[in-house]
Amino acid sequence: MTDNASKMILEPLLGALRQWVYPGEDAPWRHRATDWSAVLDLASENKCLLLVAEGLNRARIVIPANRLAEVKARREACLFRNMANLGVTATVCSILRTHGIRAISMKGVLRAHAIYGSYDARPAQDTDILVTSADYRSAIDVLAANGFHSPIPATSKWWHDYLGESPHLPVNGGTTVDLHHKVRQPGTPAPTDIARIIAAARIAGVGGREVPVMSDMDAAMLTASSLGKAIRNDEVWLHYAHELFVVTSALEAAQRAAYDDYAREIGVLRLWTFATDLAAAAFRLRDGDSEDAPTTAAESRWMAALLHAQGDQERRWRRSGLLWQWTDGAVARPLRFAREFGQARLGDMRRHYEEIS
Repeated sequence: MTDNASKMILEPLLGALRQWVYPGEDAPWRHRATDWSAVLDLASENKCLLLVAEGLNRARIVIPANRLAEVKARREACLFRNMANLGVTATVCSILRTHGIRAISMKGVLRAHAIYGSYDARPAQDTDILVTSADYRSAIDVLAANGFHSPIPATSKWWHDYLGESPHLPVNGGTTVDLHHKVRQPGTPAPTDIARIIAAARIAGVGGREVPVMSDMDAAMLTASSLGKAIRNDEVWLHYAHELFVVTSALEAAQRAAYDDYAREIGVLRLWTFATDLAAAAFRLRDGDSEDAPTTAAESRWMAALLHAQGDQERRWRRSGLLWQWTDGAVARPLRFAREFGQARLGDMRRHYEEIS
Protein backbone atom coordinates (compact mmCIF):
# COMPACT_ATOMS: atom_id res chain seq x y z
CA MET A 1 0.00 0.00 0.00
CA THR A 2 1.60 3.24 -1.12
CA ASP A 3 1.29 6.45 0.89
CA ASN A 4 -0.54 8.02 -2.04
CA ALA A 5 -3.06 5.17 -2.27
CA SER A 6 -3.61 5.41 1.47
CA LYS A 7 -4.32 9.13 1.35
CA MET A 8 -6.39 9.07 -1.83
CA ILE A 9 -8.59 6.04 -1.11
CA LEU A 10 -8.12 4.31 2.22
CA GLU A 11 -7.97 7.31 4.55
CA PRO A 12 -11.22 8.80 3.21
CA LEU A 13 -12.87 5.38 3.53
CA LEU A 14 -11.79 4.96 7.14
CA GLY A 15 -12.51 8.60 7.88
CA ALA A 16 -16.08 8.20 6.66
CA LEU A 17 -16.52 5.16 8.89
CA ARG A 18 -15.16 7.13 11.87
CA GLN A 19 -18.13 9.47 11.44
CA TRP A 20 -20.31 6.83 13.12
CA VAL A 21 -18.40 7.51 16.33
CA TYR A 22 -17.28 11.10 15.73
CA PRO A 23 -19.95 12.74 13.54
CA GLY A 24 -18.78 15.97 11.97
CA GLU A 25 -15.15 15.32 12.89
CA ASP A 26 -12.75 17.41 10.84
CA ALA A 27 -9.62 15.77 9.45
CA PRO A 28 -7.16 16.28 6.57
CA TRP A 29 -8.87 13.69 4.36
CA ARG A 30 -11.95 15.91 4.15
CA HIS A 31 -9.97 18.69 2.47
CA ARG A 32 -8.16 16.67 -0.20
CA ALA A 33 -9.29 16.16 -3.76
CA THR A 34 -10.70 12.63 -3.61
CA ASP A 35 -12.09 10.16 -6.12
CA TRP A 36 -15.21 9.38 -4.09
CA SER A 37 -16.35 6.84 -6.64
CA ALA A 38 -13.16 4.85 -6.00
CA VAL A 39 -13.76 5.15 -2.26
CA LEU A 40 -17.26 3.74 -2.71
CA ASP A 41 -15.89 0.90 -4.83
CA LEU A 42 -13.44 -0.01 -2.07
CA ALA A 43 -16.23 0.25 0.49
CA SER A 44 -18.34 -2.16 -1.54
CA GLU A 45 -15.46 -4.63 -1.77
CA ASN A 46 -15.14 -4.49 2.01
CA LYS A 47 -18.88 -4.98 2.67
CA CYS A 48 -19.46 -1.54 4.13
CA LEU A 49 -20.85 0.56 1.28
CA LEU A 50 -23.95 1.73 3.16
CA LEU A 51 -21.95 2.46 6.30
CA VAL A 52 -19.52 4.59 4.30
CA ALA A 53 -22.34 6.34 2.45
CA GLU A 54 -23.94 7.33 5.75
CA GLY A 55 -20.53 8.41 7.05
CA LEU A 56 -20.11 10.72 4.07
CA ASN A 57 -23.55 12.13 4.75
CA ARG A 58 -22.58 12.86 8.35
CA ALA A 59 -19.40 14.53 7.10
CA ARG A 60 -21.51 16.58 4.67
CA ILE A 61 -19.68 15.18 1.69
CA VAL A 62 -21.81 14.77 -1.42
CA ILE A 63 -21.83 11.33 -3.02
CA PRO A 64 -21.05 11.52 -6.77
CA ALA A 65 -24.24 11.99 -8.78
CA ASN A 66 -23.57 8.90 -10.87
CA ARG A 67 -23.52 6.74 -7.71
CA LEU A 68 -26.61 8.11 -5.95
CA ALA A 69 -29.04 5.73 -7.66
CA GLU A 70 -26.85 2.74 -6.81
CA VAL A 71 -26.55 3.70 -3.16
CA LYS A 72 -30.29 4.32 -2.92
CA ALA A 73 -31.06 0.96 -4.53
CA ARG A 74 -28.64 -0.85 -2.22
CA ARG A 75 -30.18 0.82 0.81
CA GLU A 76 -33.72 -0.08 -0.26
CA ALA A 77 -32.68 -3.67 -0.98
CA CYS A 78 -30.99 -3.84 2.42
CA LEU A 79 -34.11 -2.60 4.18
CA PHE A 80 -36.37 -5.01 2.26
CA ARG A 81 -34.14 -7.99 3.00
CA ASN A 82 -33.74 -7.06 6.65
CA MET A 83 -37.48 -6.65 7.18
CA ALA A 84 -38.06 -10.11 5.72
CA ASN A 85 -35.24 -11.43 7.89
CA LEU A 86 -36.80 -9.91 11.01
CA GLY A 87 -40.10 -11.62 10.33
CA VAL A 88 -38.45 -15.00 9.94
CA THR A 89 -36.33 -14.49 13.06
CA ALA A 90 -39.34 -13.64 15.22
CA THR A 91 -41.41 -16.49 13.79
CA VAL A 92 -38.74 -19.16 14.17
CA CYS A 93 -37.91 -18.16 17.74
CA SER A 94 -41.62 -18.24 18.57
CA ILE A 95 -42.17 -21.65 16.96
CA LEU A 96 -39.20 -23.17 18.76
CA ARG A 97 -40.33 -21.65 22.04
CA THR A 98 -43.78 -23.25 21.71
CA HIS A 99 -42.01 -26.61 21.44
CA GLY A 100 -40.07 -26.00 24.64
CA ILE A 101 -36.82 -25.11 22.88
CA ARG A 102 -34.95 -22.04 24.09
CA ALA A 103 -33.56 -20.21 21.09
CA ILE A 104 -31.92 -16.83 20.61
CA SER A 105 -31.03 -14.69 17.62
CA MET A 106 -27.32 -14.20 17.02
CA LYS A 107 -25.69 -11.63 14.72
CA GLY A 108 -27.91 -10.40 11.93
CA VAL A 109 -30.44 -7.60 11.70
CA LEU A 110 -31.10 -7.09 15.39
CA ARG A 111 -27.39 -6.87 16.15
CA ALA A 112 -26.86 -4.34 13.35
CA HIS A 113 -29.79 -2.28 14.62
CA ALA A 114 -28.39 -2.33 18.16
CA ILE A 115 -25.05 -1.01 16.86
CA TYR A 116 -26.14 1.42 14.16
CA GLY A 117 -29.70 2.32 15.14
CA SER A 118 -30.98 1.61 11.66
CA TYR A 119 -32.39 -1.29 9.64
CA ASP A 120 -30.83 -0.13 6.37
CA ALA A 121 -27.17 0.25 7.35
CA ARG A 122 -25.98 -3.36 7.07
CA PRO A 123 -27.73 -6.23 5.27
CA ALA A 124 -28.16 -9.67 6.83
CA GLN A 125 -28.12 -12.52 4.35
CA ASP A 126 -29.54 -15.18 6.67
CA THR A 127 -31.07 -15.44 10.12
CA ASP A 128 -28.85 -17.16 12.68
CA ILE A 129 -30.51 -19.01 15.56
CA LEU A 130 -28.68 -20.53 18.52
CA VAL A 131 -29.93 -23.47 20.61
CA THR A 132 -28.20 -25.88 22.98
CA SER A 133 -26.68 -29.13 21.71
CA ALA A 134 -29.36 -31.02 23.62
CA ASP A 135 -32.09 -29.22 21.65
CA TYR A 136 -30.34 -29.09 18.27
CA ARG A 137 -31.77 -32.23 16.64
CA SER A 138 -35.24 -31.49 17.99
CA ALA A 139 -35.01 -27.98 16.58
CA ILE A 140 -34.13 -29.43 13.16
CA ASP A 141 -37.27 -31.59 13.30
CA VAL A 142 -39.41 -28.60 14.31
CA LEU A 143 -38.06 -26.52 11.43
CA ALA A 144 -38.71 -29.37 8.99
CA ALA A 145 -42.29 -29.65 10.23
CA ASN A 146 -42.77 -25.92 9.65
CA GLY A 147 -41.65 -25.62 6.06
CA PHE A 148 -37.85 -25.49 6.27
CA HIS A 149 -35.75 -28.02 4.38
CA SER A 150 -32.08 -28.64 5.10
CA PRO A 151 -29.82 -29.84 2.28
CA ILE A 152 -27.33 -31.13 4.86
CA PRO A 153 -27.50 -34.89 5.52
CA ALA A 154 -28.25 -35.86 9.11
CA THR A 155 -25.02 -37.89 9.07
CA SER A 156 -22.72 -34.96 8.20
CA LYS A 157 -20.15 -34.72 10.98
CA TRP A 158 -18.53 -31.70 9.31
CA TRP A 159 -21.68 -29.63 9.62
CA HIS A 160 -23.44 -30.96 12.70
CA ASP A 161 -20.48 -31.92 14.89
CA TYR A 162 -17.57 -29.71 13.85
CA LEU A 163 -19.21 -26.48 12.66
CA GLY A 164 -22.17 -27.12 14.94
CA GLU A 165 -24.71 -25.68 12.52
CA SER A 166 -26.88 -26.38 9.49
CA PRO A 167 -28.75 -24.22 6.95
CA HIS A 168 -32.51 -24.57 6.57
CA LEU A 169 -34.20 -23.24 3.44
CA PRO A 170 -37.89 -22.29 3.37
CA VAL A 171 -39.64 -24.52 0.85
CA ASN A 172 -41.53 -21.52 -0.58
CA GLY A 173 -38.42 -19.35 -0.84
CA GLY A 174 -37.19 -16.56 1.38
CA THR A 175 -34.70 -16.14 4.18
CA THR A 176 -32.47 -19.08 5.07
CA VAL A 177 -32.29 -20.06 8.73
CA ASP A 178 -28.84 -21.07 9.99
CA LEU A 179 -29.40 -23.18 13.09
CA HIS A 180 -26.42 -23.32 15.47
CA HIS A 181 -25.58 -25.22 18.62
CA LYS A 182 -21.99 -23.94 18.65
CA VAL A 183 -20.48 -20.50 18.10
CA ARG A 184 -17.31 -21.89 16.56
CA GLN A 185 -15.47 -20.08 13.81
CA PRO A 186 -13.02 -22.64 12.36
CA GLY A 187 -9.48 -22.02 13.53
CA THR A 188 -10.36 -19.58 16.30
CA PRO A 189 -10.93 -20.10 20.03
CA ALA A 190 -14.59 -20.11 21.01
CA PRO A 191 -16.71 -20.31 24.18
CA THR A 192 -18.35 -23.68 24.73
CA ASP A 193 -21.00 -22.97 27.38
CA ILE A 194 -23.92 -22.35 25.04
CA ALA A 195 -26.50 -22.70 27.81
CA ARG A 196 -24.86 -19.77 29.58
CA ILE A 197 -24.96 -17.65 26.43
CA ILE A 198 -28.64 -18.40 25.95
CA ALA A 199 -29.41 -17.68 29.61
CA ALA A 200 -27.68 -14.28 29.33
CA ALA A 201 -29.75 -13.21 26.31
CA ARG A 202 -31.54 -9.88 26.31
CA ILE A 203 -34.96 -9.20 24.80
CA ALA A 204 -35.43 -7.10 21.66
CA GLY A 205 -38.81 -5.85 20.53
CA VAL A 206 -39.84 -6.57 16.94
CA GLY A 207 -43.21 -5.13 15.97
CA GLY A 208 -44.80 -5.93 19.29
CA ARG A 209 -43.12 -9.33 19.50
CA GLU A 210 -40.26 -10.22 21.80
CA VAL A 211 -37.15 -11.87 20.39
CA PRO A 212 -34.30 -13.05 22.63
CA VAL A 213 -30.92 -11.96 21.27
CA MET A 214 -27.32 -12.44 22.36
CA SER A 215 -26.14 -10.24 25.20
CA ASP A 216 -23.98 -7.30 24.16
CA MET A 217 -20.87 -8.96 25.58
CA ASP A 218 -21.44 -12.30 23.87
CA ALA A 219 -22.27 -10.57 20.58
CA ALA A 220 -19.03 -8.57 20.76
CA MET A 221 -17.01 -11.73 21.43
CA LEU A 222 -18.65 -13.39 18.43
CA THR A 223 -17.73 -10.42 16.24
CA ALA A 224 -14.11 -10.71 17.38
CA SER A 225 -14.21 -14.38 16.41
CA SER A 226 -15.69 -13.53 13.01
CA LEU A 227 -12.91 -11.00 12.43
CA GLY A 228 -10.33 -13.62 13.35
CA LYS A 229 -11.86 -16.12 10.95
CA ALA A 230 -11.85 -13.54 8.15
CA ILE A 231 -8.20 -12.64 8.77
CA ARG A 232 -7.24 -16.31 8.87
CA ASN A 233 -9.02 -17.02 5.59
CA ASP A 234 -7.89 -13.86 3.76
CA GLU A 235 -11.47 -12.58 3.63
CA VAL A 236 -12.65 -9.00 4.05
CA TRP A 237 -12.81 -8.00 7.70
CA LEU A 238 -13.31 -4.23 7.84
CA HIS A 239 -17.06 -4.50 8.58
CA TYR A 240 -16.29 -6.61 11.66
CA ALA A 241 -13.59 -4.17 12.76
CA HIS A 242 -15.99 -1.27 12.39
CA GLU A 243 -18.56 -2.93 14.63
CA LEU A 244 -15.90 -3.48 17.29
CA PHE A 245 -14.73 0.11 16.89
CA VAL A 246 -18.25 1.44 17.46
CA VAL A 247 -18.81 -0.89 20.43
CA THR A 248 -15.52 -0.27 22.23
CA SER A 249 -15.59 3.49 21.61
CA ALA A 250 -18.83 3.67 23.60
CA LEU A 251 -17.43 1.82 26.62
CA GLU A 252 -16.27 3.58 29.76
CA ALA A 253 -13.04 2.27 31.31
CA ALA A 254 -14.89 0.10 33.83
CA GLN A 255 -17.12 -1.32 31.11
CA ARG A 256 -14.15 -2.13 28.89
CA ALA A 257 -12.48 -3.86 31.83
CA ALA A 258 -15.65 -5.93 32.29
CA TYR A 259 -15.54 -6.97 28.64
CA ASP A 260 -11.88 -7.92 28.98
CA ASP A 261 -12.61 -9.90 32.15
CA TYR A 262 -15.42 -11.76 30.42
CA ALA A 263 -13.20 -12.58 27.44
CA ARG A 264 -10.62 -13.95 29.87
CA GLU A 265 -13.26 -15.98 31.69
CA ILE A 266 -14.53 -17.69 28.53
CA GLY A 267 -11.04 -18.27 27.12
CA VAL A 268 -10.90 -15.80 24.23
CA LEU A 269 -8.96 -12.87 25.72
CA ARG A 270 -6.05 -13.06 23.28
CA LEU A 271 -8.42 -13.16 20.31
CA TRP A 272 -10.54 -10.34 21.76
CA THR A 273 -7.43 -8.23 22.34
CA PHE A 274 -6.12 -8.92 18.83
CA ALA A 275 -9.44 -7.99 17.23
CA THR A 276 -10.04 -4.83 19.24
CA ASP A 277 -6.44 -3.67 18.83
CA LEU A 278 -6.72 -4.14 15.07
CA ALA A 279 -10.02 -2.26 15.02
CA ALA A 280 -8.48 0.61 16.98
CA ALA A 281 -5.49 0.70 14.62
CA ALA A 282 -7.68 0.63 11.53
CA PHE A 283 -9.70 3.63 12.64
CA ARG A 284 -6.95 5.62 14.33
CA LEU A 285 -6.94 9.18 13.04
CA ARG A 286 -3.87 9.78 10.91
CA ASP A 287 -2.58 13.29 10.34
CA GLY A 288 0.48 13.37 8.16
CA ASP A 289 3.59 12.60 10.18
CA SER A 290 1.96 12.85 13.61
CA GLU A 291 3.12 10.47 16.32
CA ASP A 292 -0.32 8.87 16.34
CA ALA A 293 0.04 7.52 12.82
CA PRO A 294 2.36 4.47 13.16
CA THR A 295 0.93 1.00 13.63
CA THR A 296 2.63 -2.29 14.33
CA ALA A 297 4.08 -4.28 11.44
CA ALA A 298 1.32 -6.87 11.77
CA GLU A 299 -1.40 -4.22 11.79
CA SER A 300 0.15 -2.56 8.74
CA ARG A 301 0.12 -5.92 6.95
CA TRP A 302 -3.61 -6.41 7.55
CA MET A 303 -4.29 -2.80 6.58
CA ALA A 304 -2.46 -3.34 3.30
CA ALA A 305 -4.79 -6.24 2.57
CA LEU A 306 -7.70 -3.80 2.50
CA LEU A 307 -6.31 -2.47 -0.78
CA HIS A 308 -5.50 -5.97 -2.04
CA ALA A 309 -1.88 -4.85 -2.34
CA GLN A 310 -0.41 -7.90 -0.69
CA GLY A 311 -1.32 -10.70 -3.07
CA ASP A 312 -1.37 -14.37 -2.08
CA GLN A 313 -0.27 -15.02 1.48
CA GLU A 314 1.39 -17.96 3.18
CA ARG A 315 -1.84 -19.38 4.48
CA ARG A 316 -1.00 -22.61 6.24
CA TRP A 317 1.84 -21.49 8.51
CA ARG A 318 0.20 -18.12 9.08
CA ARG A 319 -3.03 -19.81 10.15
CA SER A 320 -1.15 -21.84 12.74
CA GLY A 321 0.68 -18.73 13.92
CA LEU A 322 -2.56 -16.82 14.32
CA LEU A 323 -4.20 -19.64 16.23
CA TRP A 324 -1.24 -19.74 18.63
CA GLN A 325 -1.41 -15.96 19.04
CA TRP A 326 -5.12 -16.19 19.88
CA THR A 327 -4.94 -19.16 22.27
CA ASP A 328 -5.36 -18.26 25.94
CA GLY A 329 -3.59 -19.82 28.89
CA ALA A 330 -0.13 -20.18 30.40
CA VAL A 331 0.79 -23.77 31.24
CA ALA A 332 -2.31 -25.04 29.44
CA ARG A 333 -1.77 -22.92 26.34
CA PRO A 334 0.10 -25.57 24.28
CA LEU A 335 -2.59 -28.13 25.06
CA ARG A 336 -5.39 -25.75 24.11
CA PHE A 337 -3.59 -24.85 20.91
CA ALA A 338 -3.03 -28.50 20.02
CA ARG A 339 -6.69 -29.31 20.72
CA GLU A 340 -8.03 -26.50 18.53
CA PHE A 341 -5.45 -27.14 15.80
CA GLY A 342 -6.32 -30.83 15.82
CA GLN A 343 -10.03 -30.08 15.67
CA ALA A 344 -9.49 -27.74 12.73
CA ARG A 345 -7.46 -30.34 10.84
CA LEU A 346 -9.97 -33.08 11.67
CA GLY A 347 -12.76 -30.80 10.49
CA ASP A 348 -10.98 -30.26 7.18
CA MET A 349 -10.55 -34.01 6.78
CA ARG A 350 -14.23 -34.62 7.52
CA ARG A 351 -15.26 -32.00 5.00
CA HIS A 352 -13.00 -33.53 2.34
CA TYR A 353 -14.31 -37.03 3.05
CA GLU A 354 -17.94 -35.90 2.82
CA GLU A 355 -17.29 -33.99 -0.41
CA ILE A 356 -15.89 -37.06 -2.17
CA SER A 357 -18.35 -39.56 -0.69
